[in-house]
Amino acid sequence: VYRLTADATVWTPVNVDISIEQLRIPMAERADTLYMVSNDELLASADEGETWNALGPRPEGNPATLIVVDATAARSAPERVTMYLALFNRGVFRSTDVGKHWTPVNSGLTGRRIYKLAAIGDTVFVGTDRGLYRLNSDIWEQLPIDVSQTIHALVVFEDNLYIGTGPSVRQVTYFNNLRTDRILRSKDLGASWTEITPTDGSRSIIAPFGISLLVAGKTILVQAVTQFRSRDGGQTWANLGFEMDSRILSAFPSVAVNENTFYKAGLSGIHRTTDGGESWHLFMDGMIGTGIQDLVLVDNRLY
Repeated sequence: VYRLTADATVWTPVNVDISIEQLRIPMAERADTLYMVSNDELLASADEGETWNALGPRPEGNPATLIVVDATAARSAPERVTMYLALFNRGVFRSTDVGKHWTPVNSGLTGRRIYKLAAIGDTVFVGTDRGLYRLNSDIWEQLPIDVSQTIHALVVFEDNLYIGTGPSVRQVTYFNNLRTDRILRSKDLGASWTEITPTDGSRSIIAPFGISLLVAGKTILVQAVTQFRSRDGGQTWANLGFEMDSRILSAFPSVAVNENTFYKAGLSGIHRTTDGGESWHLFMDGMIGTGIQDLVLVDNRLY
């Protein structure tokens, strides 16, 4: 694990004793505590990654996403947080005792492949290979999004929910010679949606390997084969040109720090932009190797 403090130019290793044998190593944070999903358990650090404590075994399977939200008053979790862990092929699990025990929460998700998890307050959303769902009284409700589409991106900024949808990367389909990739925003917890899909003036966004979506303030950065940026919440878009890692965008993590600074992982490591995506540079000083598993922002520090 490496840490990057604000304004630093070199990554600092904070722990190198964690075995990594899986596709993703999801991380999350809440109340100054950093959580990480290892091969077989959940780990936590309250001292900026210097030391880690094992909280308990996790459900078996390939992890996709970990989120930590404030406990609801009705649930009254003693530790005041609720955790959700998504496994690609085994659904969603919940813990109300900080990782000691996990309960499957999959009613309504039968047969779905899980890609993304996000929450606005204590309202939890899951992006699947067949649409978007919202958790309501322990049952997943499908939201009014095309059920034939995969949710490649699922991002929350304040009370806004953004999604990037499109065909599965394994089943690329076209409509009138154009793919059906779309970007939508909801301001009411998914009850209604506004499409904000960018175009280059002649054709819709092209994303044969999924969409990467970053949001900070009114700035939205969309990465597909072509990179687009909006400074007004999706009303107008600027075409920023070819995206160098477009083949693997939806499979790798990315982080928005502010309206100009973004980080993204790719085949060659981590890249950073400080001008809202107009230019990118490799940002790996201090790191050994280039296999980036996940990125998370905690108290003005990036891990």
